[in-house]
Amino acid sequence: LLYGAAPQASGAIAVIVRGPARDTTVRRKSRVGPIWLNTSAVEFRSVPSFYAVATSAPLEELAGPGALARHEIGAERLRLIPTDATANSLDDLDSFRGALVRNRQRVGLFSAAPGTVSFLGETLFRTRIVFPANVAPGDYQVQVLQFADGEVTGAQSSTLEISKMGL
Repeated sequence: LLYGAAPQASGAIAVIVRGPARDTTVRRKSRVGPIWLNTSAVEFRSVPSFYAVATSAPLEELAGPGALARHEIGAERLRLIPTDATANSLDDLDSFRGALVRNRQRVGLFSAAPGTVSFLGETLFRTRIVFPANVAPGDYQVQVLQFADGEVTGAQSSTLEISKMGL
């Protein structure tokens, strides 16, 4: 449960949580004769191990496509950069990026849809971020952005440490 206070009553809030970044390889399987084999792969640099977004307004009302892309709001807008961009065509890279996001969403590590940020008055807000049991331990970055007229008017960043204990 994340609480916060906006310095001004106007505007919308977006909360973005990113897990520790790691290089990640995405593989494509193809049928070769009677068996399925990994036939191609793309390695992406610094992919967040966890990604969640919560907003106080729908994304299309929060900001324009340029601002959403600039601040990487939404899993489909993450900048997933391959380690070797010359090895595949742009269409192939988009296919591998989409597969990476879908795979992470399927296991609950990337949010499929934004969560909700609720205001508890004019400036106090809260949201709930669900961390599945399979999250990686480490330092998570929590970023809170305040929007007005489609642009970021305020930002706050903090670190959240996740560790696992017991069995």
